[in-house]
Order: sequence, then structure tokens, then C-alpha cells
Amino acid sequence: MELVTGYLSDDQLESEFAEIALILARLKFPVLIVTYGGGCDWSKVSTDLHPTIASLLLPEFIAQQEEAGIFYLGGRNDVVFDTNDGKLRFLLCEVSEIHCETNDVKLFELFCERWQRAFADAYELDRMNGRMRLLSQSEWKRS
Repeated sequence: MELVTGYLSDDQLESEFAEIALILARLKFPVLIVTYGGGCDWSKVSTDLHPTIASLLLPEFIAQQEEAGIFYLGGRNDVVFDTNDGKLRFLLCEVSEIHCETNDVKLFELFCERWQRAFADAYELDRMNGRMRLLSQSEWKRS
């Protein structure tokens, strides 16, 4: 199951990643595994291509990576943050959105409710059937 915030400004991205960090810590997901994707400056990445970070330090990690020129909020690159047990995956995508993927219904509902309240353009994406629906609506549309 996949949720998408819709387009977010840099300030919204920063704020939402800070919220995600707090939620993950509260839910006892202490560690995230980072995967750098397209658009990241691999020449500036240390020898660890999949660093492990404390969930609560996610905002600081993002700020450090931006300062180092590895990746930037607001598009241009893809970066994946996975919980170490594989239950949750967050993608900072190149079009300035955050994707949340999980097979856990409770986690899906938690982020669905949060993003429906927080972001008017948030949607659920059903890649298997090629469709999407705004979280504020019940009607599915072809994506």
C-alpha cells in the first residue's frame, strides 16, 4: 500500500520529515536505512552507500546531506528511508513529494489519516491496478 503527500514546498518537506521522525520514535522504529537514488551526488557519498541513522536524527541527517551537496529537498533526486524491519519505507522523490509504503494496515491508516488532514493533494497510489485516489475522496481514477 502506498501513500503520497502530493507536491510539498521545502519548508513542508522539512516539517513533515521532523514529524515522521517523531512518529517513528514513538512507534519504536529506532533506526532507518538510507538508500541514495537518482540525482544524488555519489561522488560526495562516504564509503557507506546505505548508512543507518537513528530515526529521531532524520531531520539533522537530511540537513547534513544537503549541506554536503549529496541530495536536496525540493526535488532533483530520490532518497529512500527504510525501517530496519522493512515495515515502512519513505521515499523523498524527485518531484518534491514523500511516498510512504507499507503492508501494515495500522501504519497505513495512521499515515493516511495524518496526510489527509495535513495535505489537500495527498493520495493513495495503487500501482498494480494503475489507479489513484485523493485521500479526501472515495473515487479511484486511472493514474
